[in-house]
Formats: sequence, structure tokens, C-alpha cells
Amino acid sequence: MAEVKREYYSTGELETEWFEVNGKKEGESKSYHMNGQLSNISYYVNGLQEGESKSYYSTGKLMLVSNYVNDKIAGEFKLYYENGQFQVYSAFNQIL
Repeated sequence: MAEVKREYYSTGELETEWFEVNGKKEGESKSYHMNGQLSNISYYVNGLQEGESKSYYSTGKLMLVSNYVNDKIAGEFKLYYENGQFQVYSAFNQIL
């Protein structure tokens, strides 16, 4: 059965929230900036990061979209400026 785990900043705000099954991350994991805005959302399978991961600026604007396979970056990587303008695109043919 999945257990919800949480870590908090020293000021009491939620920093990270994830699910664990048998001591390993499983499913959705979210991190937050100190102002409460979402910082990152990632997914885990058996403790390894898998699939799409998104990171956000403290303003809530999208910063980064990347993909993971077996805890390693793979496929597309898109980076945005805080004003929303596209900055960098990379595509990885091999898992890094």
C-alpha cells in the first residue's frame, strides 16, 4: 500500500510530497517553492524517475520539460525563460 511522505521547510511550508511503496518512491512526486508555488512534478516507478518531469519558476511559469527512463534523462528537453519565451531544445537519442 502506498504511503504519502512529506518534507517541510524550516518555516513550516510544504517542500516535497511523494508516495512510497516498500520504501521506494512510486507515482507522482511534487516539490514546492517556499511561496507555495509548484516547483517540480515528476513520476517514479520502483524508486526510479520515469516519464515526463516539469519544473517551474517561483512565479508559477514553466521552466523545464524533460523525460526520464530508468532515472536518466532521455528524449526531449525543453527550457523556457521566465517570461515564457522558448530558450533551448535538445533531443537525446540515447539515455544519458
